[in-house]
Amino acid sequence: MDSVRAEMAAFRRLAHAIQQPECLWMSDMYENMLALARGEFARVAQFGLRSIELGQRIRHHNAYQTGGVYVGLTRCETSGAKRCFGTGEQYGGIPARILGGSPHDGMRASRR
Repeated sequence: MDSVRAEMAAFRRLAHAIQQPECLWMSDMYENMLALARGEFARVAQFGLRSIELGQRIRHHNAYQTGGVYVGLTRCETSGAKRCFGTGEQYGGIPARILGGSPHDGMRASRR
């Protein structure tokens, strides 16, 4: 992890030197990826919301989509997966496996 942190720090310095919005966002994204692993959910959720806004403003699909993933992951961690995904029936059973149900639960529901 030390070498990863060193590379992230070098990238951050470069991003700030050139002041390119996409690189600045990527630098923050890397930092928030580690913050997510440390359980800093409020920080990561705020970054996710800012990423969505940036993605819309500069038409950057990675910022927009990554922001959505970060918001979703933090909400699942703080609210529980069932609250985020419901029963899983509307997703063809994939989240049903995540939630501990049978992978066929959602498939049966989608055939109704």
